Amino acid sequence: PLLEECSTQHNPEMKYDVICAVALLAVFHGADAFAPASAGLMRKGCSRTAISSCRPPLRAGRTLALQMSETEPESKTPEPEPEKENMMTKVKAAGVAGLVSYALWEFAFWTISLPIAIYSYHATTGVWPSFDDKESTAKVSAVIFGFLNLARALVPVRIALTLGTAPLVDKYIIKPFNLDKKSETPAE
Repeated sequence: PLLEECSTQHNPEMKYDVICAVALLAVFHGADAFAPASAGLMRKGCSRTAISSCRPPLRAGRTLALQMSETEPESKTPEPEPEKENMMTKVKAAGVAGLVSYALWEFAFWTISLPIAIYSYHATTGVWPSFDDKESTAKVSAVIFGFLNLARALVPVRIALTLGTAPLVDKYIIKPFNLDKKSETPAE
């Protein structure tokens, strides 16, 4: 109804503002999923509408009774979670082969994905990306934003490919060319 109102008033900027507002609302609604677990915003298994503390589900035949007491509930200290190992440390642990493999996969990803992104933009809009005026700059910026978010989402895949191919890189590139050893110069 609001979008129809905007179109009947012949105000395209208002329609664009409403669409942007709805999109931002949709994005920020799911933003709490990216909050760190230590923030205590949501506990595992708790619903967003829970007023009281999160309780385990009731077993069959049991009822929920409210307990009124003047004492404060015991505060449980959260157990420290084991730190997840950074994926890049695994790449570094693979040595020179891991770094060369990572460089090769990154080069392959960007040399393939950038032309695909540019051609996709051209195929959907009918024009090549340009920053000539505000409208085309806004369109290109939106596509770049989406593309970079997709590229960020694929980082774990690229690192997995890196770690999976590090032994092959070591066998076929590093060892035949002795790239893992420091150059030895005779001291005279």
